[in-house]
Amino acid sequence: VGLFVIEQTPDPEFVASITQVEGTATWFDTTGTGPAAAGTSVNTGDVIATGAGRMLVRFPDGASIRIDQHSSVRVESRSELVLESGAVYVDSGGDADRIPSDLTFLAEGRRITHLGTQYEIRRAEGVLEVAVREGSVAVSGGNDVTGGTPGWVASATDNTGEALVFAATGDVRRQSITRYNGRWGWINEVSPGFEMVGHSYAEYVDWVAREQGLSVSWGSRDALEKADVVPAMADGDSFAPVPDQLEQILATAGLTAFRAEGVLEVRVAE
Repeated sequence: VGLFVIEQTPDPEFVASITQVEGTATWFDTTGTGPAAAGTSVNTGDVIATGAGRMLVRFPDGASIRIDQHSSVRVESRSELVLESGAVYVDSGGDADRIPSDLTFLAEGRRITHLGTQYEIRRAEGVLEVAVREGSVAVSGGNDVTGGTPGWVASATDNTGEALVFAATGDVRRQSITRYNGRWGWINEVSPGFEMVGHSYAEYVDWVAREQGLSVSWGSRDALEKADVVPAMADGDSFAPVPDQLEQILATAGLTAFRAEGVLEVRVAE
């Protein structure tokens, strides 16, 4: 009597949600292909890809990824994703009291893990760059992506980020990067926004500064006291971290902001 083993494909598991799409993007699952749109669930086995667009994906634990133009991400499991092409920006969340996301990326035969951080992974023509804006990232593997002891660690300080560049030849280069220069500009195209209801002006300033890789400086005690007020806002009010909106919101508190060399200084408006 012959014995037959039927291998069953596990049902897809929910992993994350697409919350914002700017431009054109596509979503592939086991049933077919369709345009990616806000509200779409992302499950294990799915592939999400962008054309001339960008995308924001949020995870239940508070982490998020922003996918740049002409990029493709395959979802292997609830905590493991593969960057097939292009670039992603990973934000594990800014809450220091929360357990960091266990999100891991595979790219160019390497495994990228983090501890409470913001970082970008970019791959093109066999070159992999891991640029850390906040926190630390460990990169392990080469031809093997089974994990183990990290081979390289990149960390950011208050003023400077760090990048690891893995060439197709196997050479690895470490370099300092600026946390606030133009290389990060694309991520603001799909910013998650900030919910002002129940939060103070100071919390909003901290969020904007983190989004833009800046440190916060308060021009005076009066400025900090004015900012430590929760404004009256309607449910659902949120603001993207663009300069005009920051100044508009701060003006309602009698404050103004200035940017210079990686610092966001908030002063009492004259």
